[in-house]
Amino acid sequence: DQPTVTVKMDNYTYAGTVSSPSLSDAINENAIVTYYYSTENSTSGGTKWEGITATSLNAGDYYMYAVIAYTDNYNEKTTVTTKFTVEKAAQPEATVIMSGYTYDGTVSTPSLSAAMNESPTVTYYYSTSSTASGGTKWEGIGGKTLNAGKYYIYAVIDETTNYKSMTTGTTEFTVARADQPTVSVTMSDYTYGGTVSSHGINTVMNETPTVTYYYSKTNSASGGTEWKNITAMSLDAGTYYMYAVIAETGNYSAKTTAATQFVVAKADQPTVTVNMSGYTYAGTVSTPSLSGEVNENAVVTYYYSNTNSTSGGMPPLVLFVL
Repeated sequence: DQPTVTVKMDNYTYAGTVSSPSLSDAINENAIVTYYYSTENSTSGGTKWEGITATSLNAGDYYMYAVIAYTDNYNEKTTVTTKFTVEKAAQPEATVIMSGYTYDGTVSTPSLSAAMNESPTVTYYYSTSSTASGGTKWEGIGGKTLNAGKYYIYAVIDETTNYKSMTTGTTEFTVARADQPTVSVTMSDYTYGGTVSSHGINTVMNETPTVTYYYSKTNSASGGTEWKNITAMSLDAGTYYMYAVIAETGNYSAKTTAATQFVVAKADQPTVTVNMSGYTYAGTVSTPSLSGEVNENAVVTYYYSNTNSTSGGMPPLVLFVL
């Protein structure tokens, strides 16, 4: 009989370098040795080990035995089986590709930077942490699902027949704040000393932002004075411009409107009459006066005429207020 020998066979990785079987000891008379493999721990019924490439065998456990042919002086002999493993290979290195998008806009779609072998299931997860674990599954994501802010996404690639599972590193992406709708300030004219007009904006803003109003004598949406504690006489008569600054919210950007013109009209002076006594020719001339006060120390000029008219007439005397 040939000496007792066993098959030596190292494990190898799928798609890698295939190991070569050998015997644990020399045999006599250069007997022909044929190797067989099987998924069963049996020394019969195996498949001949020939033409084996890196991808011939799927990942898994196998058993190999050798049949040593008879020679002139030695009988045929079959060895016991030796277990070996074709290990799963690693998928290629990959990162998640993910573009930022705008809140309430079109959501970006994540993808991998490299093609995976054997079409594994790929599941994406997102988080506010840069750790590639503990995230929330990326599914059913709409334009308003995620608030504006910074996020991280990673992929878990399931194992396949011949490739290991893999988790990628995280990729940062941003959900940007959206723009508020187009809006303008509404502001009516009012009269000095009267009721101050109510101001506002003509469109409902998202997420109830703080709105601050400013006014100015110039047609500009900057550098104005904040509209607060405005009374009937805070602003002199004249032309003004008002704009609004809409503060940012969780998901919407700040916005400044264009300026809207409004007028503070001049008020009427109170109703008064001229007081004027008669006097004697060549005597002391009477002095005209008004029956009440006028506002802002207005200049009063008296006129006389010999006709009863408020333009070019005599009595009653007429008041012109400048």
